[in-house]
This record gives sequence, C-alpha cells and structure tokens, in this order.
Amino acid sequence: MGDVLSIKSAQTGSDVIDQVLVDAFARLDAPVVVTRDAPGVSSPIIASSKAFDALVADGVEPLDTIGPLSDLSSRPLRGVEGWTVAGKALRDNATLWQCTRDEIRTEQVIIDLLSEASAENIALMYFGPDRRIKAWTPGMHAFFPDKDLFPVPNGTIEDQIDNILKHDLIPGAAGYEHVLRENLLRGFDNPEKPLVDRTASGLWSISVTCMLPNGGRLHVMGDVSDFKHREEQLKTYMSNVDGILFCRRRQGSEHVQVWGRLARFMGPDQSSTSHRIRPEDWFHTFDEGCRQPYIDMMEEHRRTLEPYLIEFGWTNPVTREHHWAREEGWTTRDRFGEVYHDSVIVDVTEQKIAMLRHEDSEARFRGFAELASDWYFEIDADMRFTYISDRCELLFGLSGEFVIGREWAEIVGMGRPAQLPAARIAWLGVMDDLVARRPVQRVQVPLLIGKIRKDVEISAAPMIDSDGTFVGYRGVGRDITEMVEAREQAVEALRHAEDANRAKSAFVANMSHELRTPLNAIIGFSTVMKSELLGPMQNAKYLGYVGDIAASGEHLLSLVNDVLDISRVEANRMDIDPEQIDLKAELRSLADLFRQDLQERDFELVVAADLQPPLHADRRALRQMVMNLLSNAIKFSGRGNRVVLQAARDDAGDYMITVQDSGRGIQADEIEKVMEPFGRGGDLDVTPGTGLGLPLTRQLAELHGGRLALTSTYGEGTIVTIFLPAEPVLEIDDNPVD
Repeated sequence: MGDVLSIKSAQTGSDVIDQVLVDAFARLDAPVVVTRDAPGVSSPIIASSKAFDALVADGVEPLDTIGPLSDLSSRPLRGVEGWTVAGKALRDNATLWQCTRDEIRTEQVIIDLLSEASAENIALMYFGPDRRIKAWTPGMHAFFPDKDLFPVPNGTIEDQIDNILKHDLIPGAAGYEHVLRENLLRGFDNPEKPLVDRTASGLWSISVTCMLPNGGRLHVMGDVSDFKHREEQLKTYMSNVDGILFCRRRQGSEHVQVWGRLARFMGPDQSSTSHRIRPEDWFHTFDEGCRQPYIDMMEEHRRTLEPYLIEFGWTNPVTREHHWAREEGWTTRDRFGEVYHDSVIVDVTEQKIAMLRHEDSEARFRGFAELASDWYFEIDADMRFTYISDRCELLFGLSGEFVIGREWAEIVGMGRPAQLPAARIAWLGVMDDLVARRPVQRVQVPLLIGKIRKDVEISAAPMIDSDGTFVGYRGVGRDITEMVEAREQAVEALRHAEDANRAKSAFVANMSHELRTPLNAIIGFSTVMKSELLGPMQNAKYLGYVGDIAASGEHLLSLVNDVLDISRVEANRMDIDPEQIDLKAELRSLADLFRQDLQERDFELVVAADLQPPLHADRRALRQMVMNLLSNAIKFSGRGNRVVLQAARDDAGDYMITVQDSGRGIQADEIEKVMEPFGRGGDLDVTPGTGLGLPLTRQLAELHGGRLALTSTYGEGTIVTIFLPAEPVLEIDDNPVD
C-alpha cells in the first residue's frame, strides 16, 4: 500500500480529519485516494493506496487522472484504459475517490480485437463472464464451414457443445457424446492441457482455453493438419516399406499395435499393413540367446522410460528363414497423460550377413596365410629360372621345361601390353628388390601368364654360396586369388551396408527437420500463454502446465536438433564455415553461459598467451563442441569438484581445447561405448542425457580435420581434449547424399 502522507497542523487546523480514517484508506488493497480541498493546501492528496499508485503512469500528476475535484460523478480515469473513478464526500471537505475496473469496456476491447483478427489458420472465440459467446474470428469457419450451424450467436458454452454433438461437427464422436461433452466442459471450466481433435472441415486443430481476469474465457484453436498428415505419412511409409515396422504399446496393455509388412517377421499370411498382436505371438521366434537380454532391456526401459537400442535374431515361423533385426524404442505421452512405448524395428539381415562375411573373410585370410605354398621356384644371379615345381603347370598351364632358362620378366609378363599398369608397377618393385639382392617378403602382385590371371603372394630370399657369392633366389609363391576376390566382395557388401546406413541417416535428418516446425509452434504458443500476453492467468496450476509444456518442448527441440546434427554429419550433409576466432574471448563467453553451475564448482579458465596464428573454425560448431564438454563436466561432477577449461597449442601447432573435471569418471570398459551415438555409461538412473554429446563433438572435430581424445579414471575424473588445426582440413565427399 502507499505511504500515508503526514498532515501538517498548519494545513488542517482544528478540523483535522481523523488520522485513523486516513490510515485505513491508505492501507486498502484497492485503488483509492483521499483528497481535501481547502485554501492554502499545496497538495490536496491526503493519502493514496499502492493499488492507486500502480495505476498512475510514471511522471503523471495523480490529480490529473482524477479530473475536477468538484465533480464527484463517475467518469473514466484519465490515461488508464478500462478504469473509472467516482468521488464520495467525507467530513471536513475531504473526498474519497474510488477507482473500479470498467468490465464492459474490457469486454468491448476484447471484442474489437477479435473483429480485427484475420488469420485463417487460427481461430479465437471469446466467452463473457456469463458463459455466452460474444465474438469470434473469421478463422473459425476454416474449422466449422457451416456458419448457420456453428457457432450459436450469444449461446452459452453448453449451447455450443450441444449443437456440435447434435450436428456431428466432430467426426467420430458418435457413441461417445456424453464423455466428449464432459471433457469439453471440463476443459472450459478448468483449463489444463491442449486438446487435439478433428473438426467438421476435416482439419485437425489443437485448442486451449484461457481464463481472463474479467471472468471470461478465450478459446484458441490452431491448425495442426500438416503435422497430422506428416504423422500419417510416416505411418504409411512404415506400412509400405518392406523390412521396417512401427510399433506402439499402451502401458498396461497386453497388445501391441504394429504398422508395416509383418510377413517377413511372422509369415506370408500376414498380408495387412496394420496389426494388433500380443508380444508372445512373436517372442517365441527369437533366438534363444537373444530372449533374456531382450527381456532385461524391456524391463529396464519400463522402469526408466529411457530410449533403448537392441539387436536380436529370430526365425520366421512359416518360412523358417533366419533374420536379424535392430529395434530402437522410446516413450511418449498423449494429451490425456497415457504412456506409450513406441519403437521402430528394422530388418538388418543383409548388413549382418555382410558383416559376418567380412569376419569370415578375415578368418579365411588367416587360413590362407597358414597353408603350404602353392609352388617353389629358384632363379640364378641373371634372374633366369633354374627350377619351378609342378604346381605351376596346374595353375597356369606352363610346364617346367618351358619355364626353366627363361628370364623372370618374360614369364610374369611384365612387358606384355595386356598386363595392367598397376601390375607392371608392382612387378617392377619386386624386380628392384631382386636386383638389389634384398629379401622379398610376402609381396602381393597380380600375375598374368598367357590368358590366365592370378593374384599371387611372393616371398623369396637371396642365396649365398659358401664363399659368400650371390648365386640367385629361392622362393615360394601362393595363389591368393580366392582371398582377394573374397576381400573385394566383403568390401562391396560393406559398402552396400554403409549406403543403407547413410540412407537411414538422411531419413532421420529429413524427419527431424519436419518435427522442428510443429515443435517451434508448440513452444511459441506455450510461451505466449506463459508470458500472459492476453492477461494474467488466475489458475496457477494451469500456468504451471503451460511452463511444463514450454520446457518439455524446448528439451525435445534440443534433442531433435542433436539428432539432426549427428544425422547430417553421418549423411555427409553438414557444412562448416570457417572464420577467424578469438579463442580466449570465445571460451570466456561460453563459460559465462554456465556461470551459475560453475560458481558451485572450483572452476578455472586457462588460456595460453601465445595462441597465434588465430584459430580458423566454424563458430557454431566450436561453440557446440565446447558447450557439450562443459555440460558433461558439470553434469558428472558435484559441488566443489574441480572443472578446468584450458586452451593451448601442441608441438605440431594444433589447437588443444581441454575440459577436465574431478567428477565420478567413466569405467574403462565403457569409454568406447560413450563415444558412440546414444551410448551411455552405467549411470542411466543417476544423470539425464541422450548419449549424443560426445559422438557429435567427435564428428564435428573430424569435420575440421581434427580429432577428440578422452581419458578417464573411474572415481577420479575425466579429461576430454579437442584437437583442431589452425586451418581446417575440409574433406570433399565424392558421393554426397541427395
């Protein structure tokens, strides 16, 4: 409340107003002021309440807002929109001026604002304190085209709902009219979470009701049809792409809703693209060794609601074909608070087979190396064959009589036009060793003899007689054609697997872009409501919900941005724009962003004085890398732990940006895991996170031609260092993803 102005005896005389009355007026929790009109009084105001002081703008004389003191009639309070003032005479020439809100004027302002609105994808409806609709925007007809049916002019909210149900203006409401009516009335009287429904025009809307200070309601509807269409497109995509399933299970339900071609997974009789199955209908097909790890993973997911990724093998119960799948799952909640466990299952059999073939090829390579030689040979000091084993004739069709006495170069076809340039270069290298009398150790070269081409591995040692004279070479040759072909096939299979992985990354990147638009809209609307731009919200619980929506949206947007960035890097679609950066100033600015958390720790910023020449790097990428490392250091350390941010240059001239903490550290067997996307250590129940920070930081460093190094001692702390060249080394992708 405003302070009571002291009353001087010279101003009041013997007829002074009762001081107790003045004090009472001054302490009223309402906009009131007491004046006294008397000759010789410099300030007619005796007392005012804080509520009145708050109405008067800074620099404005309070008496100017009241007007003539001789006129006690009700009139608008000057300069204060929506308020009126009226006087009441007291004794001793004093007057009580009481200000009241002009409710009719407030309502008229709202109606005028709605009449001027022209947005077509947003509809606003204003209900007065009497629950009757007063005004709506033209955008309402985008959702309810028939103007004769809805809305009902001057009708109550009950009239509007009954009319909607009567004319079936919300598709799918038949049979659920009573439940829908209760839900809509509950949302009007006690606004909580936004609702998503389909309207009479076919558009999908997200709607929320706001309580206004005058007791009225403002109902807001936004068009989210594009988002719903993209959701349906995603389901359609999942349903028509062979080898991908989208699954949803409501918590507590015994059934799983599945979209996709289930034939590959459960047999050819599954011709539909939408299924409702029980987990046990499929779980028995899992490989025995995969069942318990899958159960453990699901139990962990149900307990923590954290995302998961798992691979398992299974056998189609009808075709008896064995497959491998990768399942990635997460948890969502709908507008009614229901928890759903969603997942995407991808058949990765081809990638798995390619990997197994690659491993098998490596095993075959080792086996070939351990086999006995295919043939023996000897050449003299003039590089002419003196001996060759019979195996050569079986391989190349050349008899020993033909080979013996001929020069090495003639037999291997070094000067032959049909010999590939690479083969000639390889054989010239072998010849250089022979001429220099150096040992030839397991050199792999292509060999073309006649029309037969083989890949061979040559090993040879110089022969020295008893008096130390060089007399030639004795060696062995192995046919490694099968091994080379298997290796090339494995490389090709691996390339196909990598192409599939890039296609997946490109798909995730595109979908992340699509998700950001509705997320930004949700964050924007919730921020507007949180800021109370249309007036204060009388329901504090509702205001808390709006804050939760905004915070959750921002967290989800941050996660989508991380997934988008790492997908863009994996899909070779991340570009960097190097610029000259003052590293010391940049690191100080980044440390300021974490000022509140770092004040709780023993923080030190150490920057070497000789950081020349200046670092050239992508500023956004640099900030993201350092923020990821600082965030991890804060997240995995406690109050009082030491955190150091350091910048220097190593002996090679590369920049080193190091973040060191004395937190809990990482166990040795988990360091490799945390460097992979979504990989996290053994603290899933302790510290929140998605496992994207370190992998993304490493990939951004590699985009600059740098690298990331991590060392950690469990229980003592972690040191992470980004190595960046002064000038980034940009790699050009010859096969960018479209």
